Amino acid sequence: TVIPTFGPSDPYVAVLKRDMRNWGIGPRLGVEVSEPVVGGFRLSGSVSGSALFGDRDTIDSALGPNFGIPLPTTARLTDDRQSFFNVDGELGIGYAVEMGNARSMMLTLGYRAEAWFGVSNTTNSAVSQFPGRSYGDRDADQLFHGPFLRGILNF
Repeated sequence: TVIPTFGPSDPYVAVLKRDMRNWGIGPRLGVEVSEPVVGGFRLSGSVSGSALFGDRDTIDSALGPNFGIPLPTTARLTDDRQSFFNVDGELGIGYAVEMGNARSMMLTLGYRAEAWFGVSNTTNSAVSQFPGRSYGDRDADQLFHGPFLRGILNF
């Protein structure tokens, strides 16, 4: 949900909702490594990327008072034949614990980043009813990143 407010000179506030659905199919290529460091500790990392070819549907809804400005209740933008690209990577340090009978457990603490290119649509639609306002590019990218804790049990 986006809530644009345009300052004291603008007499209106609108609540806009944008739903996007993406689907695609395509190749993914990556590499993963894990190397012992000292004792039971291991340094591990991976990097991969994909190209997805598919479709994106965008549905906008405008809610709230319009103060005399005509707002569409729903605008549907369908973007056929979209291409999406993804790159991700992670780096972590793990500790392996042998539990006997060929069983083991690995705990890994690390950092992961994932980027998606061309998955968001920022084209004006419901927001285009606000004259003179610009709301960004047609395609936008998404970046997700943060620490992780992973446990793997082999038996």
